[in-house]
Amino acid sequence: MLERLCIKNYVLIPELDISFPEGFSVLTGETGSGKTIILSALSLLLGAKADKEAIRKGESYAEISGVFSSKQEKILSFLDSKDIFSDDGKIIIRRVIRENGRSSASINGALVTLADLSALSSLLIDITSQFSNQSLLSKENQMALLDQSAGLDDEIRKMSDLFSLYTSSRAELERTEKEISDAEREREYNEFCLEELKSACLSEGEDEEVKNTLSVIENSEVILENMESAKERLQKSSEEISAALKALDKALKKDESVGEIRRTLENLSIDLDEMILTVREKCSSYSFDEYLLSQLNERNQILSRIKKKYGPTISDAIKKQKEIEEKIEKAEKQDEIIDALERRCDEIRKECEAHSLLIRSRRIKEKERLEKKITDALVRLDMKNAEFYIKLEEKELSALGSDRVSFLIKVNKGEKISELENSASGGELSRIMLAIKSSFSSRGDVETLIFDEIDTGLGGETAYNVASELSSLSSSHQIIAITHLAQIAVKASSHFLVSKKAEDGRTVSHIRMLDNSERVEETARLLSGKVNDISLAHAQSLLKI
Repeated sequence: MLERLCIKNYVLIPELDISFPEGFSVLTGETGSGKTIILSALSLLLGAKADKEAIRKGESYAEISGVFSSKQEKILSFLDSKDIFSDDGKIIIRRVIRENGRSSASINGALVTLADLSALSSLLIDITSQFSNQSLLSKENQMALLDQSAGLDDEIRKMSDLFSLYTSSRAELERTEKEISDAEREREYNEFCLEELKSACLSEGEDEEVKNTLSVIENSEVILENMESAKERLQKSSEEISAALKALDKALKKDESVGEIRRTLENLSIDLDEMILTVREKCSSYSFDEYLLSQLNERNQILSRIKKKYGPTISDAIKKQKEIEEKIEKAEKQDEIIDALERRCDEIRKECEAHSLLIRSRRIKEKERLEKKITDALVRLDMKNAEFYIKLEEKELSALGSDRVSFLIKVNKGEKISELENSASGGELSRIMLAIKSSFSSRGDVETLIFDEIDTGLGGETAYNVASELSSLSSSHQIIAITHLAQIAVKASSHFLVSKKAEDGRTVSHIRMLDNSERVEETARLLSGKVNDISLAHAQSLLKI
């Protein structure tokens, strides 16, 4: 529910702070006093388009904020999905308009988009004005209201999941059909490519190995020349070490401590001899084999062509070979694959259709109940000849089933049944919408309902009946109504007066909650346009004060 509304620097309002109680509240005041401004500010808070012209003259910004409370799962889930923390169901919405035309919005301190703000607002408040096409006039919302009233939330979620599975299965089938069709058209080319890749007998890293081997063969003379040179130098070093060992043998006879040096040098001599042997064997391995060189060059050309065509690397070519094999295999099994996918789609489609029929049966049952309930409510609101209908039409299967829902009405005898939004005058439309909301109230999600001048064109007993319906609706909802009729005002549990006056040469709008004596005076004004003993007595009798 809406607990508090704060407005600052907005049109005629420099600063305003209103606390709204539960139950049924009315706002009254002279024409032009600022009631519409308050409603406009509230609409802005709920995501309406911002207009910098609404900023109070002389100010650089306008700010509207509202405090709401709710424990409804849908609202808390929405906040959670946006990572917005709510302490004990409290929701604080703030909207700021700046003189450069930019605006910002936040929920519990977190900046949000207008789309997110509007999405949340639709769960918090529903505003009905005389000629507006509100949520009840939307075909999508009419469907949602019928389903909600029928308790179909779980069934609709299941329908949505099934239909999503069906659409994804259809997409997979269509994608596979295209892939197979493409593969069939490319089959001859793919088979040629596969044969080319298979005949190449590719292996990871072979191109680098061939390249290195070619380099060695092509430079074998230079390599051998330098290896021979290294061998000769090592042999000379070996001879020098042998001579050094002989000299150390002579020194050892005179000094035993030289033995450690000799042993170390002897080990070095052994290692050097092994190195010379290794170099000699390596030298003997070098040879210029023209046939091998020719073979390697040919292999290198094959690998280069493969990489250029299927690469850029041998790994890419090997991967491409596997892909082509899969395409050819899929094309060869196309009938089997398509049949399996078609069977799966048909099975899911049948499950969707069966569940859609279940939903339709529940909708039909609820439709009959609601038609009577709303028609009865219209009778209570002095539309004695009105008849309300809910039309279900079959349409293409969707996530909501296979029905199209439309709210229809016949206002007077002899008239045709027509769409809700095209069938009544402003006053009648207000009562129709009140009857619908009253009938849906027991299962309605929106806790706060605002009615802007729902009394237009009404009077006498009809006004009393409308007031009674609003009062009854307030047992399950917070009701805020802007009215000009005493018959409606006296039924409210709280009465606010909107007024304007000149302050410091400027017009300012104010709003305040009336006490009992003030309510009597304002009701008297609503009754006769002026306050006198007769109107005061009448007001007291209506208010039972």
